Amino acid sequence: MPKVLTAAQVKRFHDEGYLAPVPIVSPEKMNQIRERLEGFEHARPDLKKKLYQGPNVLFPWLYDLTFEPRLAGVATDLLGPNVFCSTTAFRIKEPGDEAYIAWHQDGFYVTYKPIWVTSILAFTDQTPLHGCVQVVPGSHKEGLLDHEETYDGKNILTRGQRITTPFDASRAIHLQPKAGELVVFHHLTIHGSQPNWSKERRINMLIDLLPTNAKREGSRESATLIAGVDTYNYFDHEPRPPEDLDAAVERQRQVLINRNEKSYAGSKHVSPVLQ
Repeated sequence: MPKVLTAAQVKRFHDEGYLAPVPIVSPEKMNQIRERLEGFEHARPDLKKKLYQGPNVLFPWLYDLTFEPRLAGVATDLLGPNVFCSTTAFRIKEPGDEAYIAWHQDGFYVTYKPIWVTSILAFTDQTPLHGCVQVVPGSHKEGLLDHEETYDGKNILTRGQRITTPFDASRAIHLQPKAGELVVFHHLTIHGSQPNWSKERRINMLIDLLPTNAKREGSRESATLIAGVDTYNYFDHEPRPPEDLDAAVERQRQVLINRNEKSYAGSKHVSPVLQ
């Protein structure tokens, strides 16, 4: 039986390719974590780009967040008892920012097989005015669509990617989580988001989850075992980051150089973390 989700929710995820919202942490705890995040941004503006990819490798308190019991419960309900967090990322839209996320599928450039899911932990309440995530229900059943890489500076995806295969975007729905709630979707679910036209920040933390039997071709990567045991040995186990920020920055750089050999293969784009 599921630990956090109902059987109906698990079925809905597999049928529709997404699930939302799922309460994970209290609004009070999320506000404390947000204050810590924004404290870092204010104290070290020179390192803000490090939040774009792999911040769980940078900060012990974000590493610990991936072990939140209800998050691990959702992961095991959907993927089985043994689950890795492969990476995390922040996607932050400032008030009035014209940045957007084009329609895409996460599985186009990140190819863990047989399955993985993207989860998004909302640090702030979100509505369409904030540029909340939109998904196309059931689109994960259409398979992998064609994408192209763009150089639109307002498209904040890793490679500025967007879908080129025609699809029915009119079926898209807005997912409107509140702070501390989770959005989860299949790696082939079509999704995107509009600019933040509100007067508030929109802060999302992406947490990629995969069963321990999932595999990706190419050089070996590291991942964080957040539930169960690993009997496959496809990944090195990521340790808790050191408290020393300089040491953590160097560790993050090494982790992402290795991972991005595949994620950015053949691209002129470079992760902001490595710029």
